[in-house]
Amino acid sequence: MNLLALVILASILITSCSTSAAIENPSLNEQSRIATQTAEIKPPQQSTDFETAFGIAITATFLCSDGVNTTLYLQTDLDSKLWQLRENDFYPKGKTYFETSILFLENGEQFSMYSSGKRDDPIFNSRNDIVRTMQTFVFPKSPSPNSEFAVKAKVSLHDLPSTYTPPAAIDFLEPGIIEIPMEYVTSATIGECP
Repeated sequence: MNLLALVILASILITSCSTSAAIENPSLNEQSRIATQTAEIKPPQQSTDFETAFGIAITATFLCSDGVNTTLYLQTDLDSKLWQLRENDFYPKGKTYFETSILFLENGEQFSMYSSGKRDDPIFNSRNDIVRTMQTFVFPKSPSPNSEFAVKAKVSLHDLPSTYTPPAAIDFLEPGIIEIPMEYVTSATIGECP
């Protein structure tokens, strides 16, 4: 009987000690909560399978601020062999062109609702079957110090040939237009404008 009473008493003491340790040291709980929040705001990494599946690679080649505006230079490469498109299909020889629309994020938040910019004509490289477009985005805002930047993108192909059949698992958004939504395709580091 005494042995049973000792076991119950020891069990009560252990439970009460562990509860009071958690109450006395709330920083343990706080550290866990902060670590979880930090992990949640980091953008997920782009899978290399995406580039393989869709033959599209996006790179932030340059990001700078003059203290008033922030300028992002974005390069989009498209594998014409995978897309079964020839040089004569692309503008200026043909009508087809592609462009990248973006959501530009600073520390996980939308940087600016407004931007202006331009898209260069596609450049075809017949040696590696890559078609490249450069785009410039200018945002009327200066970034905060020590910010992290990420780009969430959507690539649209326009004015595809009327006889064009897209690769498997890719459908037309509407006749002549294909749209590929992409998650967090590139990150960028701020520098000084030339």
